[in-house]
Amino acid sequence: MKITKSKISSLIMLSLLLWHFQLIAFSKKNGDTPTYEDILAISVRINESDKLTVEEKEILSEKYFQMSQEFWVKNPKDKRRFTIFEMMSTEQPTLLHFWKNVSQASVNFEIKSNSDKSYWQSYSAEIDTILLNKWNQFYPIMKAEYLNHVDAENTSVQASKIRINILTSEMKRHLTLSQNIQFRKNGKIDLKPISKIISEATLLSNEDHYELKNLLRNIRFQLISGYDELGFSKIEILEWLKELNANGNVNMNSICSKWITQTISVLNDPLKEFQFKSENGKSVTIDDYKGKILLVDVWSLTCSSCIQRMKFLKELYKKYKTEDFEIISLCINIKPEDPIKIKEVEKNIDGGWETFLLGNPLEEGTIGHKMWNAYGFNGVPQIFLFNKNGELILFNNSLTEGNFEPLLKEKLNTKIN
Repeated sequence: MKITKSKISSLIMLSLLLWHFQLIAFSKKNGDTPTYEDILAISVRINESDKLTVEEKEILSEKYFQMSQEFWVKNPKDKRRFTIFEMMSTEQPTLLHFWKNVSQASVNFEIKSNSDKSYWQSYSAEIDTILLNKWNQFYPIMKAEYLNHVDAENTSVQASKIRINILTSEMKRHLTLSQNIQFRKNGKIDLKPISKIISEATLLSNEDHYELKNLLRNIRFQLISGYDELGFSKIEILEWLKELNANGNVNMNSICSKWITQTISVLNDPLKEFQFKSENGKSVTIDDYKGKILLVDVWSLTCSSCIQRMKFLKELYKKYKTEDFEIISLCINIKPEDPIKIKEVEKNIDGGWETFLLGNPLEEGTIGHKMWNAYGFNGVPQIFLFNKNGELILFNNSLTEGNFEPLLKEKLNTKIN
């Protein structure tokens, strides 16, 4: 029997309706439907993550999602269900892992998160595909109703902003590898949904572009900084970016086109066009460090996490300095007294590497301004790791948070070409 697209669509709709009625039956069987206040209370409890174990948070999160879906089905005229959808859609990417064996998975999660694994590799426990598929089936129903509500209650500009925020949440969810079935099967995500999200968001963007910029910042953080762990080579990501830029659905005059150009620049031989100067007048370029594994740490005095990270960098520097590992620090300096404060930080950290000044990124003519404009930085830290040939091997990712020592050791053992 030939299965047509219309039959497939009918089967999908039938499964969604069955799930809808199952929720109603479940709520009847288990007594009173949860109230809006019940759902808010459990959400607050979940967000007190420092007071919960990983297992407790997962169990509460599953309960939260079940209660929210029950409330949605049982209260079709209650507009508070749209607030619940907003909470679920924005919190869902990092809230619920859909683990099949919560107890065992929680233990493994804690062990791997504290090892040398990065964020993307920190969990791979078996998931409850039935639970995940039910959410994947029910989400479009809620989303469709929610967007109809958004369009009816807001101006077109405001509605577009909300729609882009929803797309941002969907992008995060797609890159949440514990839930990505394709990644679990072949170790590689599908970039087509990301391309589609970018195209849709670009068409929806308004004059200030804030929501679109936020979406693109998140893509850079999750995808561009971690492409190798998502199953891609740098060449593959660069090709994807170039194809995206040539896509007719992307407005070539938009902020998106500029972001693509800047992101390509970040990955494709970054920093080499700049000459960095220290306060005492010393000048260096990235090419001066060929033959060494070079870490470039871009930071500012107002970034406490940057300064905290230097303590870990110091440990690695002292351990591997004699094995051709080098660090240089590039610091933003805005106020006249900043160079003095930078020296104080250097003295307190006692790292032993050199610091070069960038000036104010918002002031034209400074190295900081040229870097920010070339690469689309919106803050610090920004950390680069170059191999002995002066080629970029890692940008941010475990350099900013996590343990990259295994990678460092591997690269130190390679010979220069």
